[in-house]
Amino acid sequence: MKKGFLYLIFICTLLLWNTINCTKKDDTNNMNEDASVYKARGRTSFDQKKYDKSIVNYTKAIELDLQNDNLYSERGLVYEIRKEYDKALADYNKAIELNPNSIFLYPKRANLYIKLKEYEKAIVDYTKNIDVDSSPSAFIYRGKLYNRLNEYEKAIVHFSKAIDINAMNVFSYFHRGFAYYKQEKYEKAIADFSKAIEINPDFIYAFDAYSLRGHSYSKIKEYDKGIADYNRVIKLNPNLKDRVEKTIKDIEALKAEN
Repeated sequence: MKKGFLYLIFICTLLLWNTINCTKKDDTNNMNEDASVYKARGRTSFDQKKYDKSIVNYTKAIELDLQNDNLYSERGLVYEIRKEYDKALADYNKAIELNPNSIFLYPKRANLYIKLKEYEKAIVDYTKNIDVDSSPSAFIYRGKLYNRLNEYEKAIVHFSKAIDINAMNVFSYFHRGFAYYKQEKYEKAIADFSKAIEINPDFIYAFDAYSLRGHSYSKIKEYDKGIADYNRVIKLNPNLKDRVEKTIKDIEALKAEN
């Protein structure tokens, strides 16, 4: 009788424990589901440019799911757009703390550091990104920052590494060409701009590629090629026709003198 009574207590305790655990799991699942709802609302408000509402919704989502790095990252972006940079930085820091191996978070924080003119910190973040992401973009990010800092040799090293990984990345050639152009290494600049144009004649920096290549040609006295590039610039942006035609006349004058 006593053994039966003890067994009954054991079974009741076990059932109670399972019920408590199931309830906890259900509560956790419900919290995550609720967080997803507020996250979706945050994104919708963001798309509608209702940034105050977006922040309110992301904040509620974070309260329900404190370990979700995406929530901090997305709220940080809203703060960044609102130019509340301290709050944006705090959110990016938290996101990276939660997910230090993300290939997206370091460039995001690095771009914010650039806005804050904290270039050394941006370089550190781009370097960390290379540690977790060996794609061309990781090297391109850092190379672009070195271009911004006028450290063209370092920029060229990084763009060259990006090209080693993917020889068909148009941006690697364009940005390396720019670095060569700033160093007045015009032949190398022309080669890179030409390769970028060959890969994609309509890429986002095509206008700049033709402009810089045209000027580079004029610098090495290949005037006709320079004029041809500037005529292409006019086709890409007719609004600059008067200004570009003046440049063409200057090149024609140089050609006449030589």
